[in-house]
Amino acid sequence: MDKKSLIGLLLMGALLIGYSILTRPSQEEIERSRRIADSIQQVELRKQIEAEAARLIQDSIIQASPEEQEELDRQRQSNELGQFAEAATGEEQFFVLENQKIKMTLSTKGGRPYSVELKEYQTHDGKPLLLFDGDTTVFNLNFF
Repeated sequence: MDKKSLIGLLLMGALLIGYSILTRPSQEEIERSRRIADSIQQVELRKQIEAEAARLIQDSIIQASPEEQEELDRQRQSNELGQFAEAATGEEQFFVLENQKIKMTLSTKGGRPYSVELKEYQTHDGKPLLLFDGDTTVFNLNFF
């Protein structure tokens, strides 16, 4: 090994050591990442506790009277839906909007069109032309 190769290896080693010293996290960054990890751990623990509570509630539903079961269902729905629990209850009603060309049935559950029929057109076998009918068509948006 000659003198130039030795100097090159020493310079590369010095650069590697210098880079690792300069880029190491500060004490504040270490504390911040530790706080983040702790908060994630607390959230996971809270989820486990809620899942256990839901399981216990589900087990107690089997042994509950009809009145108690209704109250437990209301609590479970309130836990799952939060502020929207009130909107989830109720009966579905239908309203029909109609003119010479179209007949549309609207549902109060979700405020969506339930069925749409075009009056002036028919299918190939002479039946009324339904663009969609009932729960066969889904207009939901999925947010991940």
